[in-house]
Amino acid sequence: MNYRYFTVFMIEVLGISSIFATNKGVNLSVGFK
Repeated sequence: MNYRYFTVFMIEVLGISSIFATNKGVNLSVGFK
């Protein structure tokens, strides 16, 4: 497994989820999960 791609992927996912949470609120993030 490539840890570099995995860490970059996780950082991007966390960043996107945080952007959704700040922009759209908690409801969208809960529904997205």
